[in-house]
Amino acid sequence: MALDKLSSISVIGTRQYFSSHKRLDVYFVHPDKIDAYAYIRNIAETTGLKLDDLERLLVLKPASGRGSKEQTGSAMVIKPGLLSSDFLINTDNAAWTTDDDFNASEKGQLKNGDILVLSAAHATGYIGKNTSIFLTSDDTKAICIGELIRLRSDNKKINPYYLLAYLNNQKVRLFFQYSVRGQTVHLYPNDIRKIPVILPPRKIQDSIGNKLKRSIEAKLEARKKKKDIDEIFAKYLPVHFETSNDISFCYHKRIVLTEKRLDPRCHDVKIIKPLNFFFRKVKYPLKDLSTLLDRPIFYPSQFKRVSNPRENLYPMLSVGNISSSRLVEEGISYFNLPDKEKDRYMLKEGWIITARSGSITSVAIVDAKFNGYCASEHLLRIPAKKDYFPYYVYSFLTTIWGRLQIQRYIYGAVVPEISSRFLSKIKIPDLPIEVKQKIDRGQKQRFDLEEISLELRKQAMFELEKLLSTDGGA
Repeated sequence: MALDKLSSISVIGTRQYFSSHKRLDVYFVHPDKIDAYAYIRNIAETTGLKLDDLERLLVLKPASGRGSKEQTGSAMVIKPGLLSSDFLINTDNAAWTTDDDFNASEKGQLKNGDILVLSAAHATGYIGKNTSIFLTSDDTKAICIGELIRLRSDNKKINPYYLLAYLNNQKVRLFFQYSVRGQTVHLYPNDIRKIPVILPPRKIQDSIGNKLKRSIEAKLEARKKKKDIDEIFAKYLPVHFETSNDISFCYHKRIVLTEKRLDPRCHDVKIIKPLNFFFRKVKYPLKDLSTLLDRPIFYPSQFKRVSNPRENLYPMLSVGNISSSRLVEEGISYFNLPDKEKDRYMLKEGWIITARSGSITSVAIVDAKFNGYCASEHLLRIPAKKDYFPYYVYSFLTTIWGRLQIQRYIYGAVVPEISSRFLSKIKIPDLPIEVKQKIDRGQKQRFDLEEISLELRKQAMFELEKLLSTDGGA
């Protein structure tokens, strides 16, 4: 790269270099980008690993799709929101369009194994985030829209999963972030053709790539388990219900006296109508959540922070550690708790937790991994009975019928809140024991697969990080 960094805010380059690239904007000459190029070149020179341009490792040049009209059809439409931190496109939530739309978007047409890069955002930090692979088990047609760049790797030259891991490395993402143009930061296919790619021997590529591939396969299997559970609920519970877009409320004297609430949310037609439909149509007995617990729903009092930060440190889960109805370790905090205090905040496997305020419909269950972790007073504990399949209770609470009941009992004009008194009233359908057992078992298996997927992804990215260290992982 014919640019040199003079300081943290200034660079110098040749006139010929700027003329050939026809760019002189701040992103193109950003000092961090120059550092990233120097870092990658240094690794290649120090370790003797091969360095090649991204475009030379692809079957087709990088390309972007085009806008599409969402309508009924047989072609899948992949949008930025379907990229994931698992590096896998979530096709379950894809929109659809017609074959005519598919045929009109030649550059956006996808094949199994294509890699998609986020190319448009309001800030550079999002560009290249969660670069993901498109996988489908059938011949479903698919296109990506203009905010994504399609990369189709040449599998003879590079392991596609190694390339996927490489492009998600934090250092490498800088090449995407500082190749953008415009005030609303847009990345164009031509601007990433020359991104340098470290090419270790195929054996090392396969070691990293195969770990990531197995991680993604485990994630796909976990999604299948989730879909199986959804299908079981669809078989035994009502599916269709009337919805209303009207902003209206319906006050019934019986409900007002029973709930002792006059706030609009408890009487919102958009919530009440579907729930009334559910209660009429469900064919199985309904049990109050409170009857399925070992003890009442509770939360501990606020704990006192201890001044010495190095003693009695315990992982403390908070509302932010609930993601997609699961507990995650990302962003977990560690707090000082005296030994005699920690038991009050400790979670047990099988407990269900939800936020007391804020993102209240985010429900999670304490699986084996988080057994013994502590949680803040902002999380309500729902200690489900072990002999009543707690993973089944959790699964129901994550369905539309569970979420609607939770939404109904939320109160608060400024900050949404929910209390244990209202949460205890949620109705759980008492499905046949073999069905509850099947859902409970399937959910546990799904969580195990999610954990396997996460661990393999961590191993792949750690191995890549070692390779991209200054000593080449030696």
